[in-house]
Amino acid sequence: MKRIFLPFAILVSTIIVCTSCLGSDDDDYTYYDDTAITSFSLGTLNRYVHTTSSTGNDSIYKTTVKGSNYKFMIDHEKREIYNPDSLPLGTDAQHVICAVTAKNSGVVTIKSMTSDSLRYYSESDSVDFSKPREFVVYSNSGNARRSYTIHVNVHQEDGDAFNWTKTGDNAPFADLTVMKGFALEDGIYLFGLNGEETVMYKNNGSGWTAANETWEAAACQNVVKGNGNIYLLNKGAIVKIDGGVHTPETQLQRLIGAGMGSLYGLDAENRLVVSYDEGATWTAESMDAASELLPAENISCAVINSRTNNDVYRVVICGTRSLDAFPEDAYGMVWGRLEETGAHAMSHDWTYYKISGDNLYGLPRLRNLAMAAYGDGLIALGNEGLGKCTKESMDYIYESLDGGITWKKSANCPLPEQLKGSTLPFTAFTDSSNYLWIVSANGQTWRGRLNKLGWASEQRSFME
Repeated sequence: MKRIFLPFAILVSTIIVCTSCLGSDDDDYTYYDDTAITSFSLGTLNRYVHTTSSTGNDSIYKTTVKGSNYKFMIDHEKREIYNPDSLPLGTDAQHVICAVTAKNSGVVTIKSMTSDSLRYYSESDSVDFSKPREFVVYSNSGNARRSYTIHVNVHQEDGDAFNWTKTGDNAPFADLTVMKGFALEDGIYLFGLNGEETVMYKNNGSGWTAANETWEAAACQNVVKGNGNIYLLNKGAIVKIDGGVHTPETQLQRLIGAGMGSLYGLDAENRLVVSYDEGATWTAESMDAASELLPAENISCAVINSRTNNDVYRVVICGTRSLDAFPEDAYGMVWGRLEETGAHAMSHDWTYYKISGDNLYGLPRLRNLAMAAYGDGLIALGNEGLGKCTKESMDYIYESLDGGITWKKSANCPLPEQLKGSTLPFTAFTDSSNYLWIVSANGQTWRGRLNKLGWASEQRSFME
């Protein structure tokens, strides 16, 4: 320890002596014993990206990463410094320029990767951060020191890569003509139309098992998830799958979705109605367009949290109109409204997302259209186009990043190759771990996730 500390004691003493010689006899200098690293940032880094050409040839090209865009957190209690948002895959962490600021102009040193020796750190030095590095800062009095372990985190997988896993086949699904699935904390629930009745299967991780209870055929199109429960409309009554039953005051025609503490349905007059007591009572909602523009079939509902307000949500409902009554439709019907849950929550009307002439990316009108919230947006997929829609069956997954107004082919969420072109009934839904599930009537069950949606969130602030 004496061998390590002596050079820096001499260094600090030299600084003090030189300062004394340069100053006049009237200058007063204060030297502090306390010390800490107060800021840490990176310069520009090289990144090497692997790519595959259209002919299948592999190549690597070099680009740069602006290190200052990645904020570093300083945990003074644990004496650790790290970036919660990891640098992109392929970033060169062996040749890093960084800027380090110490309290009261303390002296910053860096420990060798192969010994206990320390050397003065210069911001022009290139540092190997492929492993955690120890920085030691000395007070300008030379009486105190404080060490920090610095982690420069680099992703080891491509955040925009999507990986599918086939979890197995299940023969009983072959008889289902309509399917709707949901994920709860205790497992996956799948409802299907089997002949003249709605049946339910549950998978808690050990395979699918059929429920003893069945419901009327129409119930399969009237199942929603909300508030950690599943509700269905059966012969005019709201059934909560855990056993509760409510009979609505307003006779519902359809149960179409759920928000934050709310259930949504269509009444006998085809009006949007809402219940805040699990279906016991219903109130008509305000809409900015005619009720004939509401979907009647293939209805899905999704909830997206606002990017700016934690207590504001966007509820989006989509589906298709009757093919017999509206044979000319080429697009699905999409509606949305804001839900506020704060102390001063305001009520908002339902808005119809009209397909304007300059919008070339409306939601296609697809058979078995299914929609779900995923990441920061919405995804949708379906079988062949209906009416004026000429889309092929299960061609790809559509994505909306503007709350359901425009829909484009997802760049990051591809369909499993085995499902492309399938005309079989299916269901698609997401779970709390950001997995996307697709279950087909042929028994194929697929689970996939965008890599970055599986990354853990790190603590981003600490008290000094």
